[in-house]
Amino acid sequence: MKDSTAIAARIISLIDGYDAMTTTRPYQKDRSHDVVMSILAGELGARLDPYIFSHFKKTIAQGQYRANHNGYQSLTSSSPA
Repeated sequence: MKDSTAIAARIISLIDGYDAMTTTRPYQKDRSHDVVMSILAGELGARLDPYIFSHFKKTIAQGQYRANHNGYQSLTSSSPA
């Protein structure tokens, strides 16, 4: 990963990936939090910043936006679930 990549872009990339995989799409069924976190962990250093991922992992574990398939509110949703 290049150091010149803006930190905001690295954060958005991680959040977008999480949201895309935990939200049902026309081409893909949603996945559980644990499955998505495992997939993202496999991208560390190549596509995702390990430092940002470690903070995201701590934050999302207890956060209201954690995918749980039971009233999950999409990260991109503007209204409550």
